Amino acid sequence: MLCYHKCGKCSCRFFLVLIFVVTILLPVSVQARITDMRTGSGPTRMRIVLDMDEPAKFKDSGDSGKIVLDLGTSVKKNILRKLNDASITDINLEKSGKNSSRLTVRLKKPAQHKVIVLKNPHRIVLDVYRIEIVKTSRDRKSVV
Repeated sequence: MLCYHKCGKCSCRFFLVLIFVVTILLPVSVQARITDMRTGSGPTRMRIVLDMDEPAKFKDSGDSGKIVLDLGTSVKKNILRKLNDASITDINLEKSGKNSSRLTVRLKKPAQHKVIVLKNPHRIVLDVYRIEIVKTSRDRKSVV
């Protein structure tokens, strides 16, 4: 018994306070962070890889002049890369909030793209295609 005057109630109070303090000090969720941004170029596509320490969610948007990924992860510092590429002007990775960031790819001409999420290590991969990708019959909706 931890109660010095043997009432028994103090030990319960001690454990409740201890549990409360431990739950306050433990993080509720681990916030992912982007640790690196890499690019690679091939004949048909430009690949942009975001390395992360934890998995993160994203939202894909944009228009014919840019591709935008809103990321549920933080970035330490803003990164702007100007490219000498036939289809991409520049890539900008910037903070957009306390625990969010935005990847913007400015295009010289409209381009198709694909986002891939990989694990071990955690990455978000953005492929920007220089050529038009033909949809297969599985990608098309049936017209009846």
